[in-house]
Amino acid sequence: MTQDFTISVPDQLWVDSWADNATKTYTYDGPETVYVEIQISDYAVVNTSTETLTADEGNTFIVEVTAADYPERAQMVVEGNDTEGYEHTYTDEAQFDDSVYKKISNPRLSDYFDMTYHPIPSDQDPELGLNLVVRTKTTESPALVEAKRRQLYVQKYADQFEFDSDDQTKVDAYLTSIANHITTLSTAYPWKFDSGVPTSSIPKIPASLVVLFNTLPTEG
Repeated sequence: MTQDFTISVPDQLWVDSWADNATKTYTYDGPETVYVEIQISDYAVVNTSTETLTADEGNTFIVEVTAADYPERAQMVVEGNDTEGYEHTYTDEAQFDDSVYKKISNPRLSDYFDMTYHPIPSDQDPELGLNLVVRTKTTESPALVEAKRRQLYVQKYADQFEFDSDDQTKVDAYLTSIANHITTLSTAYPWKFDSGVPTSSIPKIPASLVVLFNTLPTEG
């Protein structure tokens, strides 16, 4: 059977963000029924198939997915059993350091989601126990962690002490600069950089401020 369906997807792959209200339309092309095998002990999905599965008695059970009613769940099964392979295409996405990330331009449903199972009441369709869960990766790079560390170091003294005009100007200028860079780094995701998100562009704390801070008590 063939059926189009539209589903909400994250703003981009591997980031749990939905601000753009993005959707994708896919065409399900597969059997009317597909099958998911679930582990009884922990409800893990242990197998999927476009052909009939037999449960391991006492250890697993089978959820039959009616594609006409739940095409997105059936699509996940079909993609997971694709023996012909799938060819991704890519577009160039410039990064803040002028490097280029090859962004997937034709993501499959299974690029966005994993399928999990949670038990449901017996009077509901068994397919509703299957859930599409967003696939995510770590979005905070070591560069972002370091930038935040530098910001906190300067901000600690800015919050506690009043400086003369020249020093206050240096403090304010640095805090503005580091805040802007943190904004940049917050969407500089690690997987988009072959050699890691660069730290060389993180604004350096002026040595004169470090000297000044070292003359101050740790508590104001």
